[in-house]
Amino acid sequence: MRMLFGFTLSVTFLASFNTFAADVDLAKVSQQQDWRNLLHIPRHSNRSEIENQAFFLADNGRNDAEAELRATLALFQQEHVDNNDHPQCIYPARFFWLQQQGLLVDVERARCTDFSEWAEVAKLESSSLIFADGFLGNPASFYGHLLLKNNTQADEFGSELLNNSMNFGAAVSDDENPIVYILKGLFGGYQATYSASHFYRYNLNYAEAELRDLWNYELNISVEQAYLLAAHNWELLNTAYTYYFTHRNCAYHLGRTLELVTDQPMMPAHEPFVFPIAVVNRIFNNTINGEPAVRSVRHVESRQSRFRRKFLQLSNSEQHVARRWVETEGDSESDFLELNQSSRIRVLDVLADYYEFQLSQQRNDSNLKQRKNEVLVARMQLPAGAEAFVPANAIPPHQGVGGSMLQPRLIHNSELGAGVDLTYRIAYYDMLTPNAGKAPDSALSMGELGVRWHQDTGLELAKLWAVNIESLNINPTGLPGDGGRAWILRAGWQRNYVSAAGDDLQTFLRGGIGKAWQFGSTRLYTMLDGQLTGGDDLGNKFAIMPRVGFTYEFERSKVQCETRFIQANRTNSWAYTCDARAIHGSNWDMRIGIAHEDYTEGYLGVTVYW
Repeated sequence: MRMLFGFTLSVTFLASFNTFAADVDLAKVSQQQDWRNLLHIPRHSNRSEIENQAFFLADNGRNDAEAELRATLALFQQEHVDNNDHPQCIYPARFFWLQQQGLLVDVERARCTDFSEWAEVAKLESSSLIFADGFLGNPASFYGHLLLKNNTQADEFGSELLNNSMNFGAAVSDDENPIVYILKGLFGGYQATYSASHFYRYNLNYAEAELRDLWNYELNISVEQAYLLAAHNWELLNTAYTYYFTHRNCAYHLGRTLELVTDQPMMPAHEPFVFPIAVVNRIFNNTINGEPAVRSVRHVESRQSRFRRKFLQLSNSEQHVARRWVETEGDSESDFLELNQSSRIRVLDVLADYYEFQLSQQRNDSNLKQRKNEVLVARMQLPAGAEAFVPANAIPPHQGVGGSMLQPRLIHNSELGAGVDLTYRIAYYDMLTPNAGKAPDSALSMGELGVRWHQDTGLELAKLWAVNIESLNINPTGLPGDGGRAWILRAGWQRNYVSAAGDDLQTFLRGGIGKAWQFGSTRLYTMLDGQLTGGDDLGNKFAIMPRVGFTYEFERSKVQCETRFIQANRTNSWAYTCDARAIHGSNWDMRIGIAHEDYTEGYLGVTVYW
């Protein structure tokens, strides 16, 4: 249909040009940022980031905003059959915006039933930016994910799950090799598109299947701005882009879309790394029509988070009965009957959530289905009504720190003396980083570069970690299937400044598994790691490292300490480390630490995030 438009444009172009030129400076209109945003032309460029030519009406529309404006006006001036192939129905945002500029005021609106039904125009009220927490099961989701959701007036069902939502992602086959997936994602090997679906599908995938908490940031926009965003999203369903994990991803493109309504830009020019958390921070600190850009923030718990929150609010006796119920598969009636009626209701409500959580991971398990039905039958024998549980009090993502960091430190080494080092991390967080917007009790960093100076050694590369992923994967409830094994994967190059085996830069690969436990604000863990290296001065090339440690968090501080035994192929030794985040602000923290193996080293540093 768009190709047919092109054949007719030249016929009416000169006539329409004279009509518009008499009243409006079209060159000036075409340079308005809103028009450029509708074409996805960045502020620092004159070329649209939309790659498929079919989106543009002028032959040079991708590179010439004025030519695309004139072609658009000419097309809207023509007579068309009033159906869903009408130009207004394919470009509803362009038509709406141009009318707001005083153009096309005499052009009759088309009905556009497909778009109106999709956007639920009659009930449309606002829009929301949805943030999904990071997910360590998928490299593309390590850093979180973003969606845009239409918000409508509540109907008799009162559910937002049927609202349409926009997703941006790479087109990847289901059987893609993970290594190929990462490499192609890093170097632009995928095309990416927008897709739309009812919100319940994304809620099912992220919150139910992948067990990721969602955060709903409702935008403080007018109904007209909500319409403009929805109309533009409709247009974007027919666009294509080159996808890059690091900077041309869901965060970047949804951030660019939000610039249609924000007062300040969302995406700086030439930003090398763009993370979803950064877009969340920017929209929260932005304004719309001179007012705060975010009207409200709402936490949507995952199935697992909801079950855990309720279980941990049970009394000790209630928790004991819940565990006994699961262990005996419901054959613990005497324990259950010892509880009062209120406690029985609380236990059964939590058990219903527990089995729902388990079934979200094992949908075809007939035994789990039977156990769930037994809980529901028992619950039906008690009075209706829900027992009160305290709502979640999780830290929202916008209160977390940025994805990149720079950390200067003062060091004293018992062998090398005083020194300084500087660490730069592209992404994302470590065990001491505040938990907002990330998987709890985990670390995820990529591209962590450190340089160090001592008087005897001069300036040298201290480390380059290509990847560091750790997860304690804690089971705070003690029930089967909640949590699992702790694990670590780390690879890159580093020097060991506390070992007598030499501090040469070595290639290394380290992996390990273990178990972790939670006791209030304390996490205890034990791990068994294995490490391969390029070889040190004593000929050690591999080592087995059992280790035990703990983390403890209080107020604005957190400590992690561990000890390990290093059994290498030539030598063995004991070592320990202890690191602390002494205090932190919105975009910084102060850290101290000590490490010992053959030598002892202490440090004091400040970390800056952005």
